[in-house]
Amino acid sequence: MSGKPPFYLIKSAIAIIRKILKRETPSEGDHHEIPKDDPLWNLMRKCWAYMPLDRPPITEIAAESADLPGNLVKLSGNPTPLIEPVYNLLVANANLIRGLMRNKHQAYHIITRARDIVNYIIKLADAAAEETADDQMIAWERSYQMINSLEIVMLELAGIFLEEPRSFGVIALESWQKGRSTLLTIRDELYSPPFHVCQSTNDEDANQDALYDDCAWLALTVGEGIEQQLDERQKDYDSLSSDSERVVLERLRYLVSEVKMNNQLKIQDRESVIQVANSLATSLAQGQDVPGSLWQSAAS
Repeated sequence: MSGKPPFYLIKSAIAIIRKILKRETPSEGDHHEIPKDDPLWNLMRKCWAYMPLDRPPITEIAAESADLPGNLVKLSGNPTPLIEPVYNLLVANANLIRGLMRNKHQAYHIITRARDIVNYIIKLADAAAEETADDQMIAWERSYQMINSLEIVMLELAGIFLEEPRSFGVIALESWQKGRSTLLTIRDELYSPPFHVCQSTNDEDANQDALYDDCAWLALTVGEGIEQQLDERQKDYDSLSSDSERVVLERLRYLVSEVKMNNQLKIQDRESVIQVANSLATSLAQGQDVPGSLWQSAAS
């Protein structure tokens, strides 16, 4: 699912065998392309069980695979008629994110945060049943406010997901920053009033999600948008047209590795690297000659 083999960061076959003998399995941290909130991880762990008899049959795998988005937004209780419309929007968005090509970590975090808000509203209604009439009125007013606000956010999110490019290309490259910043804005909205009173089961820092998403996008841009395009022009590394091109490819490959392995690169610097990579990939995809100034800018 991530496009990489298990334990791909380990170069020694003997070291990989040792991990298997120790019953270790791949971790979310090594495969940032699959968000840690994706229910697919639970299914894969079942399939990686050390003893064959502990692994699920194909019928169970097929059934669970079909319901992965449903597992992501499973509620702690039954949605009331009042909250059912916004919950249906949440389920629809959960179905859409499986096909996203970028910003998946942010998208998954937004969906799980919205699910937690829905659970909070359900608990609020249940608790209000035991309160006085005045307290019930306050609880219902708060519920209405949160439902109405969440419906607006879910509709906005659905519009973004439906417009999200499903294939790598110029449109995806040019709209990367807009999609990224819009999702961050929506995420902030779900932690602001009236939702700020709701605790979340996923409190991971937003910058960490952005790091994983940026890393995956940078790797895709360099691999498919730059190196592949150069290969199609029958240019391999040894026959690149200028020293600047060689330097750029070397540094981009290095930065992909560095961004993935640690968080030392500042967010604004990381964004600048991706913008340059996007510009290079866009020029190549459009069949244009890349300006020497752009190669020089990337190399610096």
